[in-house]
Amino acid sequence: MSPNLVNIIFGMKVRQARTENGLTLSEFASQCDLSPSYVTEIEKGRKYPRADKIIKIAETLGKEYDDMVSIKLAPSLTYLESTLSSTILQKFPFGEFGLEAGDLVNLLTREPERASALLHAILEMIRRYDVKEVDFLRAALRSYQEIHENYFQDLKTRLWPLRPILDRLTILAPYAVLIGCAGKHFTPVIWVSAGL
Repeated sequence: MSPNLVNIIFGMKVRQARTENGLTLSEFASQCDLSPSYVTEIEKGRKYPRADKIIKIAETLGKEYDDMVSIKLAPSLTYLESTLSSTILQKFPFGEFGLEAGDLVNLLTREPERASALLHAILEMIRRYDVKEVDFLRAALRSYQEIHENYFQDLKTRLWPLRPILDRLTILAPYAVLIGCAGKHFTPVIWVSAGL
């Protein structure tokens, strides 16, 4: 198991126990003699505290130290655990969407049992319809393109000097792939000729 996953599971347990105890982030941080920003880092899976801090966290939450550091989750969270340890999640380009794995954990730990049930349903659909990892990642790329309306400033900047050449290009052969300019915003677009 990767250290990152251990951090994420620990952070998930801390956040879940803190919310179950009705403690705000600031109240919890104060009772544990930690800064709120450090607690946020722990809950997002970015940091893993030293043993003495874990003891204080466990005491504040009324939990056993061993339960807090164990990588095992409750049976109702089995699918959440398997999703967090999946290779697809490890390869998913969260950064391209302005996210990180910890953000997903925060979302899932708000209602962990429901999240686990939802993930179970998604995994069943993936198995039943034989969805491959590449299909999932391709869908992520399409989603990324859609949220940016197929406009990518870095490509525009790099291709701008080539605009006169790209504007004069015509289809050279059937199934040729050409990069060109579309519309007034000079959005790079890929055309695939159908051999017309």
